Amino acid sequence: MPDQIVTFRDLQQLCRPGKNGPRPSLATVEQWARRQGIRYLYDARGGIFTTLLAINAAMGLGTATARPLTAADVFGPDH
Repeated sequence: MPDQIVTFRDLQQLCRPGKNGPRPSLATVEQWARRQGIRYLYDARGGIFTTLLAINAAMGLGTATARPLTAADVFGPDH
């Protein structure tokens, strides 16, 4: 799984009722994500995906406070 993307297969693992149980259907995963408050989008294969940030937000975990970007943020420390 890329660093910030949580794939449909990953979401199936997260909402699966048991370790050896069958993989949940798309409808089950969507319903679970909605109940958890996890925002998601549809992928090209008809599944859903989300991000770690969306999962953290659903858990009530905040992110760093926003601040204006500086030239060093955009162009590197030498500018």
